[in-house]
Amino acid sequence: MSKFIILFFLLFNFFYSNAQIKELQKLYSKGEFDLVIQKGRSMVLNEETELGINLLIGRAYADKKKFGDAIPYLERANSIKSIKNESKTWVLAYLGVCYFTFDEIEKAHQLIQQSIDLHGSRKVTKFAQRYRYLFQNTSFYSDWEVESSEHFRFHLQNSKIAGNLNIYMAKQEVLYKRLTTFFEYKLTKKIDIYIWADKYEAYRKLKRPLNYSNTDLCIINVSDDENMDFELCHLFVNKIIKPKKRSMLLNEGLAVYINNMDKNLFLLARKSIPKKKFNVLELWEEPTRYERNLSYPVGGALIEFLINKGGKAKLQKFLEEQTIENAEAIYPNFDQWMKTFEAMLMR
Repeated sequence: MSKFIILFFLLFNFFYSNAQIKELQKLYSKGEFDLVIQKGRSMVLNEETELGINLLIGRAYADKKKFGDAIPYLERANSIKSIKNESKTWVLAYLGVCYFTFDEIEKAHQLIQQSIDLHGSRKVTKFAQRYRYLFQNTSFYSDWEVESSEHFRFHLQNSKIAGNLNIYMAKQEVLYKRLTTFFEYKLTKKIDIYIWADKYEAYRKLKRPLNYSNTDLCIINVSDDENMDFELCHLFVNKIIKPKKRSMLLNEGLAVYINNMDKNLFLLARKSIPKKKFNVLELWEEPTRYERNLSYPVGGALIEFLINKGGKAKLQKFLEEQTIENAEAIYPNFDQWMKTFEAMLMR
């Protein structure tokens, strides 16, 4: 009788454990990452569930961009001796992504390569190869010159670019300090800036035009003949504010403000606005009705104006949804403020 009871409990535990993992897998496949974490952390760990629960919680945290929270769960899964090949490939790939975001670059590269070398399913192999590509860790970049500063690594396609690099590096460090002060936030890794001499080759390799940032990985790709300063601001905004709705006036205006906060922003804007009829709300909603780059100087002045009127905290809340309706909800006197702002511009 006792053997029967033991067998019963072993079978019950086995099927119950499988049911737990299947429940988490179902939630994960639906993108219900918060529920995966919540339910997974409350489940009892045993030999049957320890690997699956830790792996799914770790992946859920990583997919939520909470890479630091993901690492302990993924490392626990990786330490289990009975881990099977498919699970191992996922663990290694996700650990590679997580460690990259904490500037453990070589470790991240090794983990991604180990995942690829295990020849897991097509899905996990594609995932790992995608991140090797996003890390820009291929032989194509092996002969690029790399220069480092306190918060950046500058990757130069052509050594001739290095001529003015010291000036550019110093400027980026100034902007970095302004942004970390403004947002009261510090990144967990150095920013890798790839400076391309050949735009066409960049497009072939990256499959998109230059001058953009990868927020999660803190990587910026720019052309050597373009103004590269705004991408740094965009990276911080995307990482911290995560705007649901953007406008050219506010999104680019903040970059202008950060880059030129030591200058008279209203004077810069006055030099650009048309002498005839001008309406800031019209520029906000339909920027193409005015000169192409007018949103930049006017946006910079508007950001400064809103900070002076309502403070940084309200501005950052407003930047989450850069619409006139949201501005009216956050700033009770917004309509009157806009009349004042336009009057100041037209002086």
